[in-house]
Amino acid sequence: MMDAQTGQQAVQQGPDGQPQPVWSQPPGQKKERADKIGQHMSWQMLDEQEEWEPQRSALIVLPIVGTCFRKSYFDPGMQRNVSETVDAKNRRQLPGEVV
Repeated sequence: MMDAQTGQQAVQQGPDGQPQPVWSQPPGQKKERADKIGQHMSWQMLDEQEEWEPQRSALIVLPIVGTCFRKSYFDPGMQRNVSETVDAKNRRQLPGEVV
């Protein structure tokens, strides 16, 4: 059986004669990669961004005022990700941003 998107064989015959899938990546490899990315993103927020903890503490008080968001983006001037708290009425939608 051929894969419609790649044109490569998607199923092969196993040693017992039963069909077995042909993996483009070994099982579990995507999860390992996702875990590594998650650990790195946590490190960026907790260790690299000095502003993360004080602003996070402020989020406990802000819901009294209304709705607020956390905006995280790469700042080319600082050469790292930064985060800031933005309330709903001051939020601007960026071109191409899905709300």
